Amino acid sequence: TLSLYKQTQWATGVTSSEAGATFQIIDGVGAVVALITTNAAGNASVNLPYGNYTIHQISGPGYTLNAPDQAYTVGASSPTATFTLIWLN
Repeated sequence: TLSLYKQTQWATGVTSSEAGATFQIIDGVGAVVALITTNAAGNASVNLPYGNYTIHQISGPGYTLNAPDQAYTVGASSPTATFTLIWLN
């Protein structure tokens, strides 16, 4: 299972979950194998075969920027991929 969590850290230091962020899951040959969107708690997941993937954000709720791509390996005990966008101003 590929699990991710998207959050925003504001200039004040406060961190909040980001609902409505949509991600493409891309396999090792460059094919999009899943499209997932974070829920109200900022979480999303999808069941995938073991392997290497790239998580690519394609949209957000409108008030934040897209996160940079992140490599992810699905295995027997895969951790949650966490994306944190930090606002400096």
